[in-house]
Amino acid sequence: MPDSEGELKEDKIDEKGMDASNEEENVPKVVKEIDEDLKRCGDEGYRDDSEQRKESDEKPKEIRRKHRAKRSSLIPGSIITTTTNKYVILSLIGAGGFGEVYRVKRMNKLPDETNTFALKTETIDENRKHLNRLKIEMTVLQLCNKLPPYRREHFIMLADKGRTEDFKFIVMELVGSSLDIIQREMPHHSFSYGTSVKVGLQTIDAISDLHEIGYIHRDVKPQNFSVGLKDKASTIYLLDFGIARKYTIKDTKAVRLPRETVHFMGTVRYASRHCHRAQEQCRRDDLESWIYMLLEFLDRKSITWAKSINKSHVCSEKEKLFAGDYPLAVAALPEEVHKIISYINSLEYSSEPDYDFIKTMLRQSARKRNADLKSKFDWQPDTSPKPMKSTKPKTTKKHKKSKRVGEMEHELGALYQLAYT
Repeated sequence: MPDSEGELKEDKIDEKGMDASNEEENVPKVVKEIDEDLKRCGDEGYRDDSEQRKESDEKPKEIRRKHRAKRSSLIPGSIITTTTNKYVILSLIGAGGFGEVYRVKRMNKLPDETNTFALKTETIDENRKHLNRLKIEMTVLQLCNKLPPYRREHFIMLADKGRTEDFKFIVMELVGSSLDIIQREMPHHSFSYGTSVKVGLQTIDAISDLHEIGYIHRDVKPQNFSVGLKDKASTIYLLDFGIARKYTIKDTKAVRLPRETVHFMGTVRYASRHCHRAQEQCRRDDLESWIYMLLEFLDRKSITWAKSINKSHVCSEKEKLFAGDYPLAVAALPEEVHKIISYINSLEYSSEPDYDFIKTMLRQSARKRNADLKSKFDWQPDTSPKPMKSTKPKTTKKHKKSKRVGEMEHELGALYQLAYT
């Protein structure tokens, strides 16, 4: 596969984690095999579309259950080795259908470098050529990391990669909680209008930057956005590119022709209507998933299908929304939000979205709601000075005096001071 689509060469890892010198003889065989294995995959992470169709008879949940049962979790203290680094497992962060994510510490830390990372695994199953999620994730991150600084702000850094006998893995920058977790911990499980708009602006930028490199995400949802740590606590990151797809033709900006039928890719609550209809997704579909997410941040009652698992019913409710049949929670929002919904609905398969229009509408809606976009996110601590509270000593119940006694003591004290002035 050509370099422009993220060719995975036999590169080494330098002191910063990527592309170092060429010492083939020193590379362990099990680590070298990962790139050769990944090269055999197409740019979508599939071996090829025909093999994808052959495997589609088995339900995704059954596939994930088999992989989950087959793998064994790494215990804290386990050592994972790549060509140039060693990592010790600290704890399990999360687990999915095809792998797990661990918090790890780099043992050979370099001066002035962060040594705590996230390590993501994918189970190796030579008997099943399943969707190779880790390969596409690594390809996308490599491309994102090469973007200009202003365009890679919302993507984590890929630090390392490797393979053991049981799994492939990548090592990435560690981030904080997902927007989904943060939202559920908020009062009424919703953000303020100001925070919702700020989140909307950052997440639409992240999606736009992903589209810039020729990929669509296909699973935009709160669970796939996380906040940064320490000095990056105000930055929101787009994560999990396991089912991303290249929508442009190689070495061009031209959009690939849609396939006739496509299997459901995404999450029912946030999936686009085209995804429900087994139609090819493109940039407009990421934006449709994004608007569902934004509405949920503003008011969870906006998503009338939230508790439904019936795909037909969910799609029907989404059709009502885009037909202008708004639930009360959506109808109460500023008209600028309604304009965004209408605009997304107007996009064709190959349309290039006007991301600036969406951001302009968001900012205008914030002004109508008198929302301060310069304030901190709802979940960030308020460090502004607070008025001093009275430090009057408290009296215990046992020595509590009557009001009259207190008044008498005050009067006597005043007379005492007067006598000595």
